[in-house]
Amino acid sequence: MKNRIMPVLKSIFNPLFLFYSILLFTSGAVTAASITWGSATNISADADISTAGTAVYAYTWGSIQTVNTVTFAATTATSGDVGGNLTLDSFGSRDYKSNNHFGMGYGAFASLSTQYQEILWGAVFNSSTGTKTVTLKNLTSGNNYQVQVWVNNSYYDNSTMTVTAGNSVTLTKNVGGGAGVGQYAIGTFTADATTQVLSFYGNSGSSGVGPQLNAISLRNQSGPPPAPGVPVLSSPANAATSIAVNPTLAWNASSGATTYGLQVATDAGFTGLVVNQSGLTVLSYNVTGLTNSTTYYWRVNATNGGGTSAWSSVWSFTTSIEGWSQLTTPFDWDVTNAFAVSANNLFAGTQYAGVYRSTDNGANWAQVNTGLTNTAVMSLAMNGTNLFAGTQGGGVFLSTNNGASWASVSNGLPAYGSFRAFAISGATIFVGTYYQGIFLSTNNGASWSATTNGLPTGCAVY
Repeated sequence: MKNRIMPVLKSIFNPLFLFYSILLFTSGAVTAASITWGSATNISADADISTAGTAVYAYTWGSIQTVNTVTFAATTATSGDVGGNLTLDSFGSRDYKSNNHFGMGYGAFASLSTQYQEILWGAVFNSSTGTKTVTLKNLTSGNNYQVQVWVNNSYYDNSTMTVTAGNSVTLTKNVGGGAGVGQYAIGTFTADATTQVLSFYGNSGSSGVGPQLNAISLRNQSGPPPAPGVPVLSSPANAATSIAVNPTLAWNASSGATTYGLQVATDAGFTGLVVNQSGLTVLSYNVTGLTNSTTYYWRVNATNGGGTSAWSSVWSFTTSIEGWSQLTTPFDWDVTNAFAVSANNLFAGTQYAGVYRSTDNGANWAQVNTGLTNTAVMSLAMNGTNLFAGTQGGGVFLSTNNGASWASVSNGLPAYGSFRAFAISGATIFVGTYYQGIFLSTNNGASWSATTNGLPTGCAVY
């Protein structure tokens, strides 16, 4: 989105620019029912959220919240599928609390409940004029539905968005100036297919001219929706072994689902439950506290306003032998030549990809190669806060900030040596080479000298 001047300055210089609107319509290119829109209404309190009928699904581009008994699942999607319930055209961007684009910590927006602020503080948007679509899915033809949409930006701009579906509705993005609030509208329709398309068209203006959506809710006014389909498990693979004792279990989205339930047990009959979790709004769950060398069984079901599905197929996994668990790293394809540890930092030196660092016992890794001009790392060693890396053909490097940056410390070393091992005693540092002997530094690597007296000529030191 284009840079904005602070709202206070805007309201001083040109309060007329506060009008930003959105019109919602179904695309004429897609078969869709005619939506009858109510009037645009200023956002004001939790009671704005309609509870008519039964919930089908509701989404926000902020954070997961329950407002006025309606639970909004959070999504970061800017295109494609959203939980099996929506399909987004390529909006291109999603923002949540970055530079306070959609909410403010003062003014009318700050007077809303914390939960209401959270669902409005994020949005999916496109910064250019044009049309983007949101497709409602899992409808039952002949049923009556209510759709509610929100647009909010506590900054202003003078652009509008036009949409038509039987009626037209114009939603103002900011009512009342800097740190103001936007509007919502409620539309009703009788589904004539299993999908319904809403098209958001951004007209021209000075800034923020494209389509935008902060939150959306769909409710069934013809009785409960059909129960969701049975979920399909995803990972870890069925009967997998050597699984860590804190695995993340994942499954695929189930059409129409609003929440999921998960059970993990030590037996296939699920009498020895170790996890019995319901109300999950995401497609994965991190299990903790499992025991090594144990087989576990797990299954998932799906729930919406129409009921709960049957349980999924039962999958199993076996945790690793006590004391060890296999880690998945971004350098599994590479050769790991060396490790070093400093406090909660674990370093791995690789044959081709330089140095990786983990701060969570190897669960996650990141490359730390800034200044490391040779990434064939053969050895690593810590000396206080100094981390040394010996390379193949590139000398020795030093980092004094846990790998954030590196500098060559190779004065006196062979130009094309292979530095395979370190030994450190106080301020004295030894580095062993492949067929070129041993070198010594007494000044933290600033300079090196050969110390091979008595060693066989061309000895290899590892």
